[in-house]
Amino acid sequence: MSLLARDSWLPDLFGLRTERPVYRWEVVAVAVLLLITVNADTHRMIPLFAIGVFIGFTISQSGLDRHGAA
Repeated sequence: MSLLARDSWLPDLFGLRTERPVYRWEVVAVAVLLLITVNADTHRMIPLFAIGVFIGFTISQSGLDRHGAA
């Protein structure tokens, strides 16, 4: 998001960087967008969390399989 902000595609606030790569405002923006999208219904958010965990696990395992001990 900071690259898009530097190219003026997003607000300048997203382009601010700290010493540590903590993307505070991006996390807040994504959380607010998600809450607005699902109308803050936790029953609709739980499957999205499960899908996110599954995708993250699958991607990490495929990377380990590709670059791991053969």
